[in-house]
Amino acid sequence: MASLTSHGMNAVHIQDLLAVDTFIPRAVQGGIAGECSMENAVGIAAMVKSDRLQMQAIASELSARLNTPVEVGGVEANMAVAGALTTHGCAVPLAILDLGAGSTDAAIINNDGAVRRCRRAG
Repeated sequence: MASLTSHGMNAVHIQDLLAVDTFIPRAVQGGIAGECSMENAVGIAAMVKSDRLQMQAIASELSARLNTPVEVGGVEANMAVAGALTTHGCAVPLAILDLGAGSTDAAIINNDGAVRRCRRAG
């Protein structure tokens, strides 16, 4: 992160780290019917104190390297909505509540894909 954002190593503070062992579908090489095979994958997330400019620089670099769109999310509940919609059986409309120790986030996505959100501290 320090090299991507041009900040010193002492300015980057990781608060939490999450690693998830999961599976991803991969196209079978040489397959003729569009077959897929499930392969092992690891998802890694880090909670880092940062500002939006830092995160946008990292998102842009990831987007370029992975050749896929990467967006900076500002509210945990919005990110949970996006994640929930990748789960089989979940569909809009959908509501997510994130009841944290210091704040509460809520996000609702309607049938048109519009997301309404609110955040309450304390």
